[in-house]
This record gives sequence, structure tokens and C-alpha cells, in this order.
Amino acid sequence: MASYSDNVRKLHGRINIIYSDGDRLFELNFDVSDNAEVSNPLQVVENNGEPTCKACTMDGNCTMGGGYQMVDNSVVTGWWNNVLSNADGSFNQPYPYLAITFVTRPVMRWTIIGDSKLNQYPVDFNLYIYDNNNALIDTIEIRNNNKVVLTLNFDNAYVDIIKMKLEVHKWSKGNAKVKILNFFDIADETYEGSDLKSFEILEELATDDANVPYGINSDTLSIVIYNRGRKFDQGYLRELLLTDRKITPYIGIEQEDGTIDYVNMGTFYSQEWEVPQDDQWVKCKCYDRLMSFQKHTYLGFPLTSNVSLLTIIKHIFASVGLLETEYSIDAELDKIIVPHALLGKMSVWEALQEVCNAGLCKIYLDRNNKVRVTVEKSVVNNGITINPSLLFSYNKQNTNNNFSNKVEVEYTDILATQTTTESVYSSRVSIDPHSKVSMTIDYSKMVTDAYLSYLPVTDIQLNKFETSSNAGRYELENTSDKVQVVEVEVIGRAISMVTQVVEVEEGNSVRNYGEMLYKHPSSILVQTYARALEIGEYMLKTHITNTGVLKVNWRGNPDLQLEDKFTCVDRFGNPTEYINQYNRFVFDGGLKQDIRAKEFKDE
Repeated sequence: MASYSDNVRKLHGRINIIYSDGDRLFELNFDVSDNAEVSNPLQVVENNGEPTCKACTMDGNCTMGGGYQMVDNSVVTGWWNNVLSNADGSFNQPYPYLAITFVTRPVMRWTIIGDSKLNQYPVDFNLYIYDNNNALIDTIEIRNNNKVVLTLNFDNAYVDIIKMKLEVHKWSKGNAKVKILNFFDIADETYEGSDLKSFEILEELATDDANVPYGINSDTLSIVIYNRGRKFDQGYLRELLLTDRKITPYIGIEQEDGTIDYVNMGTFYSQEWEVPQDDQWVKCKCYDRLMSFQKHTYLGFPLTSNVSLLTIIKHIFASVGLLETEYSIDAELDKIIVPHALLGKMSVWEALQEVCNAGLCKIYLDRNNKVRVTVEKSVVNNGITINPSLLFSYNKQNTNNNFSNKVEVEYTDILATQTTTESVYSSRVSIDPHSKVSMTIDYSKMVTDAYLSYLPVTDIQLNKFETSSNAGRYELENTSDKVQVVEVEVIGRAISMVTQVVEVEEGNSVRNYGEMLYKHPSSILVQTYARALEIGEYMLKTHITNTGVLKVNWRGNPDLQLEDKFTCVDRFGNPTEYINQYNRFVFDGGLKQDIRAKEFKDE
């Protein structure tokens, strides 16, 4: 395979848009004829290729020594019905069925997968297709199927579809239940060549010119694609120009044999669509998944002794449903211990910024859609060298505009918690018969050991109560046949705290140039003089050192990612190593890349 620089002029761009997939589970509804004891209908949209085990079904189709395993709801099995087929595999009416309802969308293909580990699949079945009025518009009859995996590709896309239904008439095994692992297919399209005019990608570690090398930042993508056949405003895609459609850009190089090797440039989600009637080009502005953290409320972290920043970050990520496989946290943050950890209610974005301020760490999304939390680390040059012949512009800023010779860092001293309790929230809630009420509430002050009381107790059930230091969330249920008016109160022990300031300065510089102050953003997670002093000394070194900031515009290389170390040669032939902190890729048939990087100093 040729490297990028071997064929830099033969570039290709590609945009893939997934308009509907199984990740958007909240847009889907499931209906089944019946469920076996172990059955997971929601799994049929998760794009699983095979079950996680060879299921022991206890129906006479399993033998000793065949590698069969007992199953429960922890395994991936898909949907199982609860009625056994006849000896020849046929089912009596009413036939077992599985139906999925979704947001109005086109259907271009549909994939049905049985159980590959048991080699079982539907032989005779009907596929029913319903439009957005829930009217049946087509019935596809499949007979004598002999494939575990069957994808039906339709010559003409079905437009404005809202429901697909599978009805199984015959199974491949007698005396067996239906086992459907997949009954779904994404609605996606790829735009390249004449259908893709341009796209622009912004990747960034910090918004400041490398002078504040920490914080959370979201990347952006802007695309311009062709409205062929006016499918976006008059055709089959008009109902799908919604927010949060998954969009992936690619940059590729063409090899000598004509094949194209594409580089995935990240995963983004649509926010703003622009479809003008007087133009054939559709524009879309997209953000990565971190931007959604600004919309999610984090209830907070309850007062807890001696907690690491790593533990707090995991707690924040769990609040938005991130799995451990979806993020990576630098182990160094497990060494930073907060004596009395607490956070109040705020957005997830704000909570993560609090951690960044305390841990001097960076939070960003890599191109594999994985959240990265990193601190300063040793890096190895990735081998990319930017020579003068590749440069359009070169600007090395040798003196920082944000030069500072004095730094102030606040820290919060948690003094004590009150020994007596007090009320921090009270309200009256009306609950209808056999109904539930869920509320998120703010406390009048910071507390610990909060608990919720309510009256009357009879016929009222507390299903959930979560609390942080200044907010809570509860759910009450009325189990009676009449309306109940409930007095709700939250009681806790008040937390006493005081804010202090550590000052760090470079005496000679202050005497020579006067005081140039930098105030470090405060964080309640900075709680000791020692930690504040450590942050102050680091920030002073960052602000007073004559660190070169490089800004170049060049032909670009998609392999150059954030936090990569690379070499740039100026027009006088002097090579210098840098750490990349900002990328702006513009593809319009050719490629240009803007970089902002800080000079690497081996200390």
C-alpha cells in the first residue's frame, strides 16, 4: 500500500449518512406475537452477526457434548417466540410474528438473520410493509428459504415507511421456537464524486492558542452534497432531515491499481440542515457526540471522602449512559485524590470542565468515536514531516500573546458538616390514582446525607431517590384509587466551606515587566493548598515559557491527528518538532489543512 504522501494529488472524498439505525432505539417500537422465557426483541436491531452462545433449548434438538449452553437474559439471542413448531417445522395459525415501528423512512433493503450457531432460520415467511398511515402497501412472500442470513434488496426503495412485520409460517427445525437475531436494516446513503461538493472538519484540543492546554472541546463537520432528483425536499429523504443523523466523512488516496484507501475522519451528528429551493446543493452542520453533553443534566456527585478524579469522571460518563468500552481515561487521573469530593447539579459538559480544571486534562473525541481523557504524556514522532514545498503559509508565533508572570488558583476548603439536620426542600405534589410523579429538585444549600420524607405514607410508594450535594431526583407512586396530595421534604446536614487563593509568580519578571495576572478557572474539586500550588506552578511555567506556537496551511495529511508529534521544516531548512492541537481539513476535490501546534520541548 502506498503512503499518503506518495500520491498526494489523487484524492477522493466520501460522506456516509445513516438516516436510521438501531442506535436510535427510542425511535423504535416492538410488537411480537409472544415471547419465550428468554427473549430479547430489542436485540434484533443491534446489528449482531451471531448469538453469543450455542443455546441449549430443551426441545429435543440439543444433544450431550454438542457445546450447548444454558441461556438467560444476559446473552445475545434476539427474539424467541413461545410456541414450538410442528414436526415438519410448520406453525399453525395464528402465526408467530415480530413487527417494528419506526420514524417514517425509506426502506431500500431488509436483513433477516436466524440462529447461525444452531443453524436455524425461517423457511416460509411473509414480510409486510406499512406506510406512514399504517396502511399495508406490500406483502413479500418468501418460500423455501435455506439461508440463515437473508438480505432482501429492493429494486425501488419503499418511500415513507413506518412499519415492517415478519410473519413466520415454517421454521427450519421441527419442534423448535422461532429465533430471530436480526430484523432490521439501516437507512443510509453514500455521497462521493459529483454528489459531493465539499466538506470541512474542525478538530481541536483547546480553544486558546495552546496557552491553556486542557478542557473539553467538541469537533465539527460541515458538508455540501447534491440534491439529486430533489430527494431531500421532494423525494424519499424529506422526512429524515432530522437532528442526530450519524454522518461519517472519509478522505482517500487512489493507488496505482485504481483502488482507493479511505481514512475515517470521525463520527458526527447532524444539527442544522439547509435545503434551498433555488439551489441544488444541500448543506448540513454537524457536531460530534460531546456537544450533546451540553444538553444533558448531571445531578451531581454526593459528598464522598478521598475520591480520585478518574472515579468522578466515570460517574459523570455513566450519567449519560457511556459504556466503559466507549471511553478511555488516563490512569494518571486516578492518582489525583479529592479529599471531600462533591459536585452540584449542572450540565454534563460543565461537570467535565470542572474535572479538567482540577486535573489539567483534555477531553475530546477520537476518530473511532471514543471519548479520550488525557493529561500531558510522552509522545513519539509519528513520522510526518511538513516540508516547505507542501506549505501554503507558515507562521510561528515565538512570543505568547497571553504571557503571564503571576497565577492565582482558588481552592475550596471543606471545613465541616453540621451535626444537626435541616430542611433544604419542601413541596406539595398531587398524584393521580395509580400514577407516578418524577421530579428533579434543587436544594436551598449544599448538604450531605440527604434523605426524602413524605406524608401520607399509606398508599404512597417511593420508587427512587437520588441525591447530590445540592439537588435530587425522586419518583413517587400513588397505589390507591383516589388522588393523593403528598407533602414532600428533603432533609440533610449542611456543608460548610470556604474559598482560598494561592498566588504563584516569577519575581524577576514581575519586577522587570510589571504584574501580568492569569486567574485559573475555579473548581470545587481543587481542595488543598498543595494541589492549588501544583496547578499554579504548572500554569506559570506554561504562560511564561517562550513556547513557539505554529500555524500553517498546507496540502494536508489525514493521518495527522490531535496530540500527534510531527516535524515541520521552515523555509530556511530548520526542522522543529511540534504537538498538534488543532486541525481544519477542507476537501473540495483537493485537500488543504490548517494546523495549530505547540513546540515540543523535551524536559
